[in-house]
This record gives sequence, structure tokens and C-alpha cells, in this order.
Amino acid sequence: MSGLHLMTYSTMSDRVETPSRHGTLQQVVSPGRYTLIQHVRLQIFCCIKLIALSRLLSAHPHSVKQRVHFILADRAVEINNNITMDERKESKSDEAIGKHRRYYIPKEVSLHNAVDDCWVCVFGKVYDISYLLVNVSSSEESLVTPIVAHAGQDVSHWFDEETGDVIKEIDPVTGLSTPHLPYGRFVHVPPSEPVSNWSTEFDEPWWRDEAFCIGSLSSAPRSIIVRNMLTYQESVLQVCEEETIEEIQDRYMDWNRHSGSYTWKVLDEDVFRPLDMTLTLTENGVPDESSQLKKLSIPIEKFIPMIHAYFNDDLSEA
Repeated sequence: MSGLHLMTYSTMSDRVETPSRHGTLQQVVSPGRYTLIQHVRLQIFCCIKLIALSRLLSAHPHSVKQRVHFILADRAVEINNNITMDERKESKSDEAIGKHRRYYIPKEVSLHNAVDDCWVCVFGKVYDISYLLVNVSSSEESLVTPIVAHAGQDVSHWFDEETGDVIKEIDPVTGLSTPHLPYGRFVHVPPSEPVSNWSTEFDEPWWRDEAFCIGSLSSAPRSIIVRNMLTYQESVLQVCEEETIEEIQDRYMDWNRHSGSYTWKVLDEDVFRPLDMTLTLTENGVPDESSQLKKLSIPIEKFIPMIHAYFNDDLSEA
């Protein structure tokens, strides 16, 4: 567990909608009294902020007005986006759903589970075969069914990793080697007998055609919390261990359209240290310790690493 004391962690159980955290109070104080304490502290915090803001406004009116504009804009976006990942992704209008990345978490792939929006995984690679299925000839429409039934899933068990082709079996009747198709023949798999209506107008089957490959499946999805130090809003993100901080920041765009205007830092031994945007979380000293937590029977959701996002005042466009 070396390293647990070096960075800030957050829990899902003690998160509240105030700038302060009161996990202990939440456990020992009755709900009614806790609500009153929370309300009083929030009022005190707001008064302090208003006093500080009025002093800054009198000294630097132009820059402070710009900052207030960003606070209101970002807060409105984050409140509107204060929903779970499942709720966010249920809406197919969100362009982030179909955004191509280097790595994907399994949940992202599982959302593409229709004939006109079909992603599947084969040996760690993610394939988007939507165009192929939509444009299949009428004589081969039945070949789409097995794939659609497993859309958004890992179908690696259909293929032989050594040959890169469909798993073979010996036909007990003919004694010939034929594709093993427990769910039925699918697109680009040749028929076991000669037929006249099978289309051969392709160079490589889709599972060997890099044109259909849109990225890789993450081998280690993990969760982080991004805390906006301008609005004190916290967002839980599921990211890929292989992604750089810059790629993770791009995911955060779904929560905060001005994410490019923030410097990301991590609390390291009482010092907020900026993260290198070209490196991964682990390379930045924020390792995934979920396996260690499991060994110690500690709930993973109790110790989610927190990233602190500090506003730069650079007025980047959304």
C-alpha cells in the first residue's frame, strides 16, 4: 500500500455538494442535524467568497468579470451533466459515444449494440463494422444476425489467435475442416458448400482488415475523480490505464467543455504537483492500486484517486 498516503483520495459515500468534506459528520450526526450543519457551513463559505470577490473586483474589474463568467458557464454545464455514465451514454445524440480513441473501456464498446452501430472486440482490438452490416446484400442478410446478437461484446472466442481466422472443426459427416459456428455463419465466413449467392467482393475478412479497426480495448480500466477547483464540482470518470493525461482530459470534455483551460495537478506530500500531460496516470505517480485494495478487502470505491483541475484564465474556446 505504498503510495496511498502520497495522494488525495475521494470516496463516493462521503461526497456532498459543498466545498468541504464531512465524511465523519455524516456517520455520527443525525440526518436532520447534518443537513443544518451543512447549510450553515455553506452559507459561511459563500459569504467569505463574496467578500473576497468584491475586493478582487474593485482591484481588477476586467479579469474578475471574465473569471466569474467562466465559473457560471462551467457550473451550469457541470450541473447539467451531473448524471451517471450510464444515463449520459443512453442518449445516442452525444457525439462522444462514437468518438474514436486509442483505447476504449468495455462499457464504451457495449453501447454500440445495433445493426447500424455495431462494435465488437477481437483479441484486444475494437472493430466498427456498422457500415459493413448496413450495406450487406439482401442475399446475405441472415449472416448479420449472429453479429448483431453479440454487438458490443468480445467475440474473440470465435477466432483462433494463432491463425487469426475463424476456429476450425472437423465435420463428422464429410471429414473436412470447416469453420466452427455455434451461432451460425456470419459475414465474410465462406459457406461449407459451393453456392452461387456468396459475395466475395472483399480483400480481407473484416476481422483481419485494419480499415475496420478503430482502436484497442483497455486491459485495465480504472476510475478517477476530477475536482474542478473553480466550482468545487467533482466528476467520476472511468478511464483507461494506457491513456495519457491529455487523452483523459479529452474525456473530461464531456463534463466540462472548458477542460482545456485547466491545469491538472495531484496532491503529493502536501504539495500540488502539475501532471505531465504526455504521460499516463501511473507514469505521473498515480498508480492503480485496486488490486492491492482487493487483497486487503478494502472497497475500491472508498479510495478513488483525485485529480485537481485549476483554472488558467486563458479563456479558451469551448
